[in-house]
Amino acid sequence: MIVHGPIALYVSEIEELRRELARIARELEELKRRKELLERGLSVHDPLGVSAALKRSLRGVEEGSRFVCAGVVKRGGRVVDSWNCYFDLRSVLAASPERVAKLVAPLSSRQRVAILKALIEGPKTPSELSRITGMRGGELYHHLKELIRSGYVEARGRGVYALTFKGEAVFSVVAGLASHLEPPTDEELEEELRGLTSEAD
Repeated sequence: MIVHGPIALYVSEIEELRRELARIARELEELKRRKELLERGLSVHDPLGVSAALKRSLRGVEEGSRFVCAGVVKRGGRVVDSWNCYFDLRSVLAASPERVAKLVAPLSSRQRVAILKALIEGPKTPSELSRITGMRGGELYHHLKELIRSGYVEARGRGVYALTFKGEAVFSVVAGLASHLEPPTDEELEEELRGLTSEAD
């Protein structure tokens, strides 16, 4: 039914009021969420309460440091892996420079980081890794061999490679830190610009 005249104006105003009411409802839900976090002593910027818990662990201590790294991986609707590491400044200072360098050495190669990035989404065959990373034959196998030697990657069955717990934990934490602490590369900025340009078209 087509509505004309003053009734059409009222219908238009009612639709506008409905949209405005929906916007207000969304904002109210966000405010309720923030209020709940605050009541639980959590920050909007710390919704899991990790920072708040670490601060509580330092109550009564004049000087000290606490650190935590944690992760949960869910695939196919179920949690397949979870881990957490809790340590203080003494643990950090107790790790020898050699030990730290050995842990992060595999991440000093762009090619190995590309392989780890491909495997973070799940096991891959050499042909899949080759397609994703652009590496072929001997070059790919050389880097896989080094990642296996360092304990970051394991061969599963016939021709399938996967991250180990160590590889998943270290790569996730370091890549996550890089996304927060390092400015985007020119390549990343160009990719983002291409995405924005295609959305505008």
